[in-house]
Amino acid sequence: MRLSEFRAFVLAHLASQAPEKAEAIEALKSNDDLLESGLVDSYALIDLCLAVEAWTGATIDIGMLEPEQFSSIEALLEVVNAKRGDHPEPRKLDLGHAPR
Repeated sequence: MRLSEFRAFVLAHLASQAPEKAEAIEALKSNDDLLESGLVDSYALIDLCLAVEAWTGATIDIGMLEPEQFSSIEALLEVVNAKRGDHPEPRKLDLGHAPR
């Protein structure tokens, strides 16, 4: 999956969960640390991983990952790309109905 497509999904999901932070979320760079940015807390990160799983079909076992593997959009994409061997296309997912 391309970074631009994945980043757009992540930013849209985060903004849908915290509309009051939408402008700051949109400014996140792909290599910014999500937790250190202050825009994402540990609960939002788990929610994001669940949404990414639903969208891509990749199973993300957070308990088996090192923190740096899901610290940024780029790092999370590397995990997804490594996991989704039999899911070549992301699933169509309406952000209004993303898992919470």
